Amino acid sequence: MAILSWRWDGNLRDSRNIASAVQVAKSMSIKYLFVALISIDQTLDGDSLIEEVLAFSTLYKTITVIVAYDKVNEDFDKTTDRPWICSEMRLYR
Repeated sequence: MAILSWRWDGNLRDSRNIASAVQVAKSMSIKYLFVALISIDQTLDGDSLIEEVLAFSTLYKTITVIVAYDKVNEDFDKTTDRPWICSEMRLYR
């Protein structure tokens, strides 16, 4: 299984990054690709938000490959075998 963690940029509703993720997953014989379009409700606050983050992190502990990206069409090939925190993603560039 692989996860593509995604965010919507403005009015963007489709992306070549998702198509690329599917192609790469197929080439790596990855059977399942989970695209996290809306993973955590960003309108939650305090304890509710923390509970959501912790619950979702359980899924990320079992993932083979996680792709992280910042801008469309940039750095798609950078992968890791565990979730990154934001500061790690910034340092990787």
